[in-house]
Amino acid sequence: MGKYIASKCRLDMSVGAKNDMNELDNIQVELMLDSTGVQLEENDLERIILDLNTKIEMLSSKADKWDCLIALGSGLLCGMMDIFWTGEFSLAEGRELSSQKVNELVKKTANMMGCESDDLKKCVKFLEEKFPIPADGNTPDFGGGLQHHLRDFAHHPTIVGLFFSLLTQFTCKSYGTDSYGQFLIVDVPEKSRVFIGEDISSKIMNGTLVWFFHLISDIAGSNSTVGLGGGTGIPGPIISLLKEISTLPFFKDLKKDDLTLSEFLSKLFNGTLFAKRDEKGKIISDTVLNCNMKLNTL
Repeated sequence: MGKYIASKCRLDMSVGAKNDMNELDNIQVELMLDSTGVQLEENDLERIILDLNTKIEMLSSKADKWDCLIALGSGLLCGMMDIFWTGEFSLAEGRELSSQKVNELVKKTANMMGCESDDLKKCVKFLEEKFPIPADGNTPDFGGGLQHHLRDFAHHPTIVGLFFSLLTQFTCKSYGTDSYGQFLIVDVPEKSRVFIGEDISSKIMNGTLVWFFHLISDIAGSNSTVGLGGGTGIPGPIISLLKEISTLPFFKDLKKDDLTLSEFLSKLFNGTLFAKRDEKGKIISDTVLNCNMKLNTL
């Protein structure tokens, strides 16, 4: 690929052979490689090799056995400190801490949207009125105030919940499960159809942004129950996903302690699964700990 040029051409002729064309053997021709082109290629190759070596050096681990031992020791030390010096895990304390964070989130969101009050109940009411969704009209179809956030898929903070929220906008139907965990489709009542968009853009807007801010208001419960124990909230991503999966044929008949997966999730959501009972078998109200979004992961 190199370029060859004739760099020198020297003609040696004797005085007596100037007119003799047979003296061609005395002509000397030297061919030299174009040094400029070769130098560029060699530099490019060296630069590529240097770059590769640099990247390999950066990605290579420099840890030796002492680094590994120190990391292992740090992990063991932190584990021992967590076991001996940290208090027992408390679902109640976890909920109280999460509730405080959720309440602050609701207040900040409401204030950002124009609410001038710092009262939680007023903030929730403000968001409910500003961001209504049609699925709320089907509350009785999905178990009433205690269960409809779990059974109505449009109240799930998951990609499935977003899908059914959009589907409701385009079909005028709500989707979820009945009390037995069977997949249920019901018509949106006439009074709630005003919250369905008139064209494609408004339907998408209502099914996404309005849906999102409505869920924020529901995290703390409705405005009528937010001051009474925090309301039911909405199911967290894990419970929402399990509830959606429970409608599939393979999971529908799964049972744990004579409870179907759907019934198990319902009791987990409303708090009766962990609740303690008195001598008569009645649930002690102070021990009811519903697992909703206020517990973050659930």
